[in-house]
Amino acid sequence: MRDTRVRVPDHYGVLGVKPNASDVEIRLAYRRVAKRWHPDTSRSPDAVERMKRINVARDVLLDPKQRAEYDATLTVSTRWKTRSKPSPSAPQPVMTRAERERRRERLRREWRKGKVPIKRGQGGDINRNTSANSG
Repeated sequence: MRDTRVRVPDHYGVLGVKPNASDVEIRLAYRRVAKRWHPDTSRSPDAVERMKRINVARDVLLDPKQRAEYDATLTVSTRWKTRSKPSPSAPQPVMTRAERERRRERLRREWRKGKVPIKRGQGGDINRNTSANSG
């Protein structure tokens, strides 16, 4: 069975902006990304292809009519994007109350068994039950 979904290019991801970015933010992001990937300044063999994608993304996002159509296709197409990893500014998933309680209980059990989580600055050989650490 073939996948019949249409691959929608991630114009926001190409420029590194959020979907609610203003025209000024899009222009600034374009200049930043174009400076990095322009074929005259980049040694990358795929710089020409990247620059084509960057130009298309800028054209689509700066034209209000094209941007509205693009945003409509994003909401219809279940947001199937080509970007493989989330951006660094993506919000981290929030733990539910039950997940926090389970984590807290697991840490308490580890503490009781002597498996104390090692924090930065402590040595890896510290064991709270040894007599060497008590004095």
